[in-house]
Amino acid sequence: MSQIDTREVGRRILVIAPHPDDENLATAGIIRESLNRGAEVLIVVITSGDASIKACKELSQGSRITPEMHRKVGILRCNESKRAMRRLGVPRENVIFLGFPDGSVNFLWDTNWDMSNLHMGLNGCKRSPYAFSFVKRVPFCGKVLKDNLKRIIARFKPSSIFYPDPEDLHHDHWAVNAFVQYALAELNFHAKEFLYLVHRRDFPHPRGYAPYHGLFPPAKLIPRKEKWLVLHLAPETVRLKALITKMYALPMAVAPNMLLSFVRRNEIFALPSIEVLKKAKKGRNSDAAETPEVAVIDPDGDTLSVKRPAGDIKKLLIKRGKRALNLRLELSGKPSGEFTYRIHLRIFKKKKTLRFDIRVSEGNCSIEKIASNSISANSSMKTLFKSNSIEAVIPEDILREAIYLLMGADVYFADKMYDRCAWKRVKLE
Repeated sequence: MSQIDTREVGRRILVIAPHPDDENLATAGIIRESLNRGAEVLIVVITSGDASIKACKELSQGSRITPEMHRKVGILRCNESKRAMRRLGVPRENVIFLGFPDGSVNFLWDTNWDMSNLHMGLNGCKRSPYAFSFVKRVPFCGKVLKDNLKRIIARFKPSSIFYPDPEDLHHDHWAVNAFVQYALAELNFHAKEFLYLVHRRDFPHPRGYAPYHGLFPPAKLIPRKEKWLVLHLAPETVRLKALITKMYALPMAVAPNMLLSFVRRNEIFALPSIEVLKKAKKGRNSDAAETPEVAVIDPDGDTLSVKRPAGDIKKLLIKRGKRALNLRLELSGKPSGEFTYRIHLRIFKKKKTLRFDIRVSEGNCSIEKIASNSISANSSMKTLFKSNSIEAVIPEDILREAIYLLMGADVYFADKMYDRCAWKRVKLE
């Protein structure tokens, strides 16, 4: 792993955290380093951390858990975050809480996108009940969350952004990654991007308080194209991170081993790779001619339950022909009617962003109409089943005037997500 040159991180650092405490676990070291050299650090916490049943039980002491109890947890956790970051040296006004519902960011990303379909959080609300929210009574839907992020990025103009890795297994974390990519694509904003991990079965290793151990990338993620960087921390920074971690009293009460696992002699980050999807070369006689593909490689064995080959994603590939766009979902086994397969595109044009969601269930293919910007069914689309893959062939004009794509896929078994691959941002030629 290469060492981070903190001078190249720049003077305006944006840290985006799904929950109150992620900003400390993943980035306390780089925050401290940046502050020491005079940089400005802005921290944005997406949710209030109010969905933790264990935290509610810790507070309720046997009483019935109510939405009011969840809201109390949210207030306490955000206050812990403010105090901890102030101890680290971040001014109180540079810690922003958006107030969205904990445990629900994936729903905002997928089904609860529009204002007409707000999500109900465990806090009993469809709008933020917290007076400290960035936008008062912010409605719980994906479009508004995306707009909040765009507003903050455009106003702060960060030189570097630290946000969750798309291979984080927590649904709030990978969904926050997707939201940040979406906001950056719509703004066509360029900053240095750094990805951090918090929730994986194989990370950190070993678990528990081990300040003289290092953090290393999970072995299953090393084959990715993303380059890993390391920040070595001074002993006094490690001691300060240990002190600050213990200031998150509620998370420490329910998962101390996990939190203290991040008090190590270094922090690690991955650099996302944004590839270019090239057009088919002129003069070719067939769309089947070889043109460059862009692929998302899914780590082996990261299904959310016992591995079944038919539901295990290996790759999602995209190729641009002269007349058609080819999307291919490769699996470990032959597609099965037991599973529902979904392939997704977000298509970013100069004046609008379109959504295209393909659903394959029991051998039948359909286009999902989920949000107001969803593209309606296209009768020209073809779906092909080839051995261990599902291929969708879409008219190429879907990309007319497009600048970026976001591509992703997931697999469902009995109405529950079984596997997913990372959302990947692609630049169009």
